[in-house]
Amino acid sequence: MASALEKIKLKVEWAKKHIRDLQEIIDSFLLSRPYRVAFKDDVYFPISSGANEFKADLARKVKGASQDALDAIRLVKPYKGGNNLIWRLAKLNNIDKHRMLLAAMIQHLGHQPSREQRERIARLSGFNPKMVAGMYFACDVKGPLKVGDIVLSAPIPKQNQNVEFRFEISFNEPQILESEPIIGTLHQMADFVEHLVSDFAPLL
Repeated sequence: MASALEKIKLKVEWAKKHIRDLQEIIDSFLLSRPYRVAFKDDVYFPISSGANEFKADLARKVKGASQDALDAIRLVKPYKGGNNLIWRLAKLNNIDKHRMLLAAMIQHLGHQPSREQRERIARLSGFNPKMVAGMYFACDVKGPLKVGDIVLSAPIPKQNQNVEFRFEISFNEPQILESEPIIGTLHQMADFVEHLVSDFAPLL
């Protein structure tokens, strides 16, 4: 059975591959299909660090684009502060080109109430005990879990029982993506790219 560290490495590698794939879809599918006339070859979807930089990148990276295509790109606002999702995708892809690893962390999401707590919640709320059994107390603190951190401090239960904890592997890239779950973030990026391809289809 793979260790926890090996599982994290596998998930991060999976994330890197999907980030590369999504960026390639944006660059290649939208802007470089040779049998269409909207764009010339060797152009790239402009994703910039700010609105001012975007104006220059738009003129430089998509020479030969039709006016309709340029207008459509402007509507996307592919720069930091305009559309942060696509900007983050580009930044993570750029990091992957120059660094072996993306920074990730384990994040504590919460824990299951003890049996006494579940019984008390059911009694006070009137909820079905079976519904209460699936509840979790959320962790108030976001951030990387470190060796020695206390994830729960509580009285010893009257009966021996296991308490289930929930953890998540998240991105931990300062100023880009911090404490954001890898899987959820990639789903958002994939949905965005899918809609972007659909929106640009008439221009290809």
